[in-house]
Amino acid sequence: MRASLAALAVALLLPGLADAATLRASVEVDAPMVTLADLIADAPLDVDLSLAVGAAPQPGRRAVFSGQQVLDLAKAAGIGIDGTVPRAITVARSGRAVPQAELQARVADALLEAGAELADVRQIQFNANDRAALQVARDAEPVASVESVDWDAQTGRFVAQVRLEGMERAVPVAGRTIRVAQLPVLRAAVAMGQVIGDAEIDYVEVPAYRVSRVALLDAGQIVGQAARRPLRPGVALTANDLRRPVVIAKGSLVTMVVQAAAMTLTATGKAMEDGGQGDLIRIQNPSSNKIVQGKVTGPDRVEVVIAANIIN
Repeated sequence: MRASLAALAVALLLPGLADAATLRASVEVDAPMVTLADLIADAPLDVDLSLAVGAAPQPGRRAVFSGQQVLDLAKAAGIGIDGTVPRAITVARSGRAVPQAELQARVADALLEAGAELADVRQIQFNANDRAALQVARDAEPVASVESVDWDAQTGRFVAQVRLEGMERAVPVAGRTIRVAQLPVLRAAVAMGQVIGDAEIDYVEVPAYRVSRVALLDAGQIVGQAARRPLRPGVALTANDLRRPVVIAKGSLVTMVVQAAAMTLTATGKAMEDGGQGDLIRIQNPSSNKIVQGKVTGPDRVEVVIAANIIN
């Protein structure tokens, strides 16, 4: 009975030691300094928890504090700790990440100043761990500045020294640039024989290393040409996909023109194949059934290349 009364007396005289406060094993903080208030749960209301334990990690990072060290500080503040004392307490600092587009824009500017071309910086990739480490405090604006950049034009790899608001010094951020090409492609599917106009052309941006050597890079090589076969939208085109528009259809009657000295002779022939402007096609002379070659010079009109015995 006497022992119980003694314990009650101690509890009444030292209320701070009577409450069952516990140490947190992990916690997330916003401030740059970690205090007892961050690390102790269920502390009595009449104790000062503002005692600093140590500096918080950088935003977005973690740090580990000794559980024994925090226990000693709590005792010094008159706070009794109940329960198991964790060997280590993990403290994470909350933060705001720099938007990737913002970081890409800042690095692109630095690369252009370092001699890169616009096509080199259209696609920029970062080391995931380096970018994740670029965070600022929640109440700060995530604005980045690039102090310097080391770039290898051959491999595209770079290391940029990036500083954020509140940082004492810049941190390295590694990544690589991917050179891109603007490819003219079709907006929609095109049927075989359809002539392609300006309205049918769109552009896509692709890594230059993926562009085939035979791909057409100039829309001028496509506009005005006809599809040799049905063509899909959004893919690179080659010369084999296109042909001159058909102005003479296979089986149609054409006017064959033969230049002979000062005379111009004409005769009617039959086209043995389709032909576009400037194409050489086979023509049959109905009178002799002979086959000759003619160059298409216009609708239903060819200039005969081999003139012997075609007009009887």
